[in-house]
Amino acid sequence: MARVNHFLFKRSNRIWYIVSEVDGKRRWKSTGTTLRSEALKIFLEREIEPEIPSPKPAPKSFREFLREFMEFAEGTFQRKTFELYRNVGLRFAMIVNSSDLNHITSKSWDDYAVTRSPQVSTTTLNIEQRTLKALLNKAVQWGYISVSPFARMKCVKPVELPPKYFTREELHHLLGLVEETWLRDAIIFAVSTGIRRGELVNLQWSDVDLSRRVIVIQNRQGFRVKGNKSRIVPLSSLACEVLSRLKKQSNCSLVFSQGGKQLWPNWVTELFRWYVKKAGLWEKGLHWHNLRSSFASWLVADGASIYAVSKLLGHSSVTLTQKYYARLSPETLHSTVDLIKLDIGKN
Repeated sequence: MARVNHFLFKRSNRIWYIVSEVDGKRRWKSTGTTLRSEALKIFLEREIEPEIPSPKPAPKSFREFLREFMEFAEGTFQRKTFELYRNVGLRFAMIVNSSDLNHITSKSWDDYAVTRSPQVSTTTLNIEQRTLKALLNKAVQWGYISVSPFARMKCVKPVELPPKYFTREELHHLLGLVEETWLRDAIIFAVSTGIRRGELVNLQWSDVDLSRRVIVIQNRQGFRVKGNKSRIVPLSSLACEVLSRLKKQSNCSLVFSQGGKQLWPNWVTELFRWYVKKAGLWEKGLHWHNLRSSFASWLVADGASIYAVSKLLGHSSVTLTQKYYARLSPETLHSTVDLIKLDIGKN
């Protein structure tokens, strides 16, 4: 018998949907209301479909499966995640052509790596291969294949490189070239708080408490915090100065905007990249995210503890912070090891 599960789900458009999940495959039906009480009434009064025996699914090609998966992904994942699955899936489809799902082997994993390795970094390749694993795992959940051919395949361990970051002199030079006031403010705020691009363009005045000198990074409609975990970020004097100036001229709920309209993340990145090139820093491979790594690198180099920097960055584990930043200034750990004292006397 098919396993049937029914539940309510509120999507990003704020409308409640009745979700019918049969053996991992979901169907969505709108209740037409944004009120949970009304949605619950409709949910309880609905006619529940009887459970029916699950027919053995016909063999599917990878392309057919991908189309079905993307229909599921569009209503389930954030836009960025949806696009990752779509792009990786389409690239993989070109490699396996119209192969049946059951004919995909572990060699297809290596074929994908051979194709993509010359085009992307090892880190990006690992992200894409983990995405492929998730795709084939879903095919197993839906009963299209019994075992994923990628279940035991491992990603290549990336070479650990020191983080790329702006020196203070380089950033000062770049800021001197920026003509747009809003971009200059955004750059200064990003490098003085370490927040991500998406967090910055979605920051609202309701998230700001200047009296306590903190901002709250949290989920809201159309935006999800990485890891789905809200956090409080303390503000430096420089960050407070930027916010105080922006508050006086603000005409919308967003902290950073242009003409009262939300900044488009990709456009911010492209404009910043143009100024990086103009500043002669493009060969260093610097881009917007390196404002975040500059924030962390400067703190570590000036003696801040790895634990404190990890909390400020919102990393899930201090190990992740150590991986990238501990090597910048190992001498700052001397004060810690000097806490070990032992009176061994004199010989």
